[in-house]
Amino acid sequence: RGWASRAGTPAGVLAAFAPAAPARAVPAPARDALARRFSAVLVGEVHDGVSAGGTAVVDLRMRLSRGPRGRLRIRLGGQALADGGLQMSASAVTLGPPEAPARYRGRIQFLRNSRLRALVGSPGGPAVRLTVDLVLGGRTVSGRVQGTPVGTVGA
Repeated sequence: RGWASRAGTPAGVLAAFAPAAPARAVPAPARDALARRFSAVLVGEVHDGVSAGGTAVVDLRMRLSRGPRGRLRIRLGGQALADGGLQMSASAVTLGPPEAPARYRGRIQFLRNSRLRALVGSPGGPAVRLTVDLVLGGRTVSGRVQGTPVGTVGA
């Protein structure tokens, strides 16, 4: 128990799948740019490791630009593959403005190669479908994200 921490796995990676205390919900403001249809460029960092339970973890932490300002975090857990990939068995996705980066929470619904779709929502607020195209480059990640409020025409 605790060997992953002693082996130097970053605390953020270890915490990605650790049970967390319930967070206080931050309601979305009436003019939340992330609650409307949007498109943005992504840039960020890749963190990986192994959880205390032995699950391989990949944690993508990204900033949005050329669109609404915000943060997108995608955490994947599963079995590490020989080719360096991951067979996903768990996921967590958070999205929000810089002052509330986890306003929207959800899971990945579809993942193939470097494209994924996720559904995120806020307590008592809107839900947003995300389509994310990623470019992984070692310890960095870039790409694009499109958000569409659930229930809109063409969603």
